[in-house]
Amino acid sequence: MADFVKIENLNEADAVLARMAEAQREIALVENALNEQIDRLKSEAQQRTIDHRNILTMEELRLKAYSKDNRKEFKGLQSLDLAHGTLGFRRSTALSLAAKGDTWEEIIARLEEGGHDEVIRRTKEADKDALKKWPEDRLQSFGLKLKETEKFVVEVKQEKVL
Repeated sequence: MADFVKIENLNEADAVLARMAEAQREIALVENALNEQIDRLKSEAQQRTIDHRNILTMEELRLKAYSKDNRKEFKGLQSLDLAHGTLGFRRSTALSLAAKGDTWEEIIARLEEGGHDEVIRRTKEADKDALKKWPEDRLQSFGLKLKETEKFVVEVKQEKVL
């Protein structure tokens, strides 16, 4: 890494921005080339392993069919540990809309009308944009204060380099 050299004027600052734009462009070129290689390698891996993927899919279907046809083998268990792996069934419950055309908004409205607030999530958060408009003394009465920060930014114009 180069030594830190102080910038003396705006012309030097502009020259630094130009060097930064060039460095960003070179980084992007290298990254793009490598990403293209990665995409090619992934595609090649997909092609070279398609037979094995098909085997996995077919064998899983066969195991599923066997397990469904032979539930008695599970003896009330959710899964069976075998020498080379585990077969099993996982039960889950999902909530879905019973009537076609209903929306969650309509369901929530019905729940509210029925007084079932215990099954409705409500996210409370302060409106910080509105609070920023309050006077300082009012903010302080609620334990708040405005804090201004300044952040240095550099925006490199790439179109000047190309």
